[in-house]
Amino acid sequence: MIDLKNSNDKKKIVITSDLVISLVLLFGGIWLIYYATQIPVIARRFVIVTACLLIIISVLLIISNIKKTLRGEGIDKKIYKWSQMQYSLALWFITLGYIVLINLISFFPATAIIVPAMMFFLGVRSWKIILFSTIGINLFVYLLFVVQLRIPMP
Repeated sequence: MIDLKNSNDKKKIVITSDLVISLVLLFGGIWLIYYATQIPVIARRFVIVTACLLIIISVLLIISNIKKTLRGEGIDKKIYKWSQMQYSLALWFITLGYIVLINLISFFPATAIIVPAMMFFLGVRSWKIILFSTIGINLFVYLLFVVQLRIPMP
């Protein structure tokens, strides 16, 4: 949390995590609109609508946050401890590793590696559940996307 005091010290704007997140989402929405200019027209509509909604919600959150901080509300928010954030960050890095694996060894082998790793990380220790879940997910995706919809997987 960063305090920005004005010259007469009567009011201050506090930069909270909500404000930072909403700014990141705002710039993400703007980037999506730029990105949408490079994709086919049919897919472009969905991306632009999603980006516009993201921008609107971000602007509303920014306005709400500024109003609250000027009134002195919401300044004493608890900041998360590192022990609470480790779990989320680890899952984020596992997901990032999954994306890299898909590019290196294709979708199905990457899924066969990541699903057991993710389940083990989340506390599942039964090898039967891990095995059947991994096979079931790969089989379901194969039958639905490759066989039925005829979408080639990466």
